[in-house]
Amino acid sequence: MVAVTVILAAVIATFVLGIGDSLGNTAPQPGFEFKHEQNGGGSDELAITHSVGDSIAGETLNVTSTGAVTEDDDSRSLRIDVFTGTIDDGTTATDNNSTFNRDSDNQNLSDTGGPDEKLNLSAATVRVVYIDRSSDTYAALGRWKALTCN
Repeated sequence: MVAVTVILAAVIATFVLGIGDSLGNTAPQPGFEFKHEQNGGGSDELAITHSVGDSIAGETLNVTSTGAVTEDDDSRSLRIDVFTGTIDDGTTATDNNSTFNRDSDNQNLSDTGGPDEKLNLSAATVRVVYIDRSSDTYAALGRWKALTCN
């Protein structure tokens, strides 16, 4: 009887003191597939498809890239919010030079003109990141790394 009372008191204390609040704040667990190809204009495209797992609100996802370069070999840190609405199995977003923005000036690559408008992902790593704005936490849900042959 004493053991039951102690356990019950511990559970109640956990939630009264707010410790239990963080137990429910976990990132969703979706799965993503990535398909890389070059489009007709010589710029790379990466299709990201939700393939399995939890549905997720598109507003909570951000796609980031490191190691991407433009035609003039200018390395870029790129980001984009391409998912909208409810993301579930079969939902695809395509990232290319008309969807990626440069972190440096938030300018869309296809709007820059000249050699900056062609996206090269041959040395890039692209991540799908979940952002929980209520707790200011982030979690990487998917990652694609370009295959390099040396």
